[in-house]
Amino acid sequence: NENAICKKVYIPTAFSPNNDGINDYLELFNAGEVEQIGYFRVYNRAGVKLFNIEQVTKEVAMDYWNRSLNDRDLNPGTYIYLIELQFKDGSVQQLSGDISVVR
Repeated sequence: NENAICKKVYIPTAFSPNNDGINDYLELFNAGEVEQIGYFRVYNRAGVKLFNIEQVTKEVAMDYWNRSLNDRDLNPGTYIYLIELQFKDGSVQQLSGDISVVR
């Protein structure tokens, strides 16, 4: 699990979208060097793709995911993500890991 550190970018492993004002949204932290998200995909443990967005800014990717999640009300559990970060210096890196949804 290449969980979450790449050129000072951190992707949390859990969040709680329950509208209590604490960790309600998934965010990319320290992502100032990220120019664009090549793709951001989320799968359940059975391998079913639940979310996919491509070629957008990090703000659009996270906003779309958080709104989509709230509309769907995903069950608590662990999901798998794949993300491709495209940096301002032209480099590209793919990351994968687990995201736990806690309600």
